[in-house]
Amino acid sequence: MTIIVGKLFEHIEPLVIGAVERAYALSRLITQKVLETHLDSSKEKEKIDRIVNKIGGEYFSHSFPITRRDVERELQLKVEKPDPELFEAMWKLYEYYRGCFSNAQHMTLSMEQRGLKGQVARADINIIVHVLGYIDALSDRRVLVQIRQVGKDPNSDMIRENIVSTRWIKPQGPGLPVTHQSFYECKPPQQ
Repeated sequence: MTIIVGKLFEHIEPLVIGAVERAYALSRLITQKVLETHLDSSKEKEKIDRIVNKIGGEYFSHSFPITRRDVERELQLKVEKPDPELFEAMWKLYEYYRGCFSNAQHMTLSMEQRGLKGQVARADINIIVHVLGYIDALSDRRVLVQIRQVGKDPNSDMIRENIVSTRWIKPQGPGLPVTHQSFYECKPPQQ
């Protein structure tokens, strides 16, 4: 095992492996905490552990679809089957978020800076704003955005995106439909 790990560290930075391990552990912890909001953690510990292992270890991709049947049979959780009206509302909400998360806003910022002798230096900075998440409540909304700077790698001719900032913001102004350019101001569909 030592030889395998040594060879692995020749190709992958140990800090990256540590970050992956932390993300994996966090994913399992969040799954456990969510389940504990609906299941009794002292009486149903084995069931919670089994579900965490299933979701956190056997489904290898976030894009793997877990159907209602899977939830009932494999995870042995209760599933509420929505009536047509509730299903339509859920589908509209799904389409809304899918539209918001699939957009990225490309921008160019023009910057000016004066040197010690008064000369003006100008630079255009290309950035991309990605929406990573939302917290919606009846009273307000928070949006998790990530700003990336786009530019050439100085050591090669490749274009790189460097993360400049990731933060929660509170959008200002009126809500806009998903199809509008200002995607981070999308307003959820009304019932």
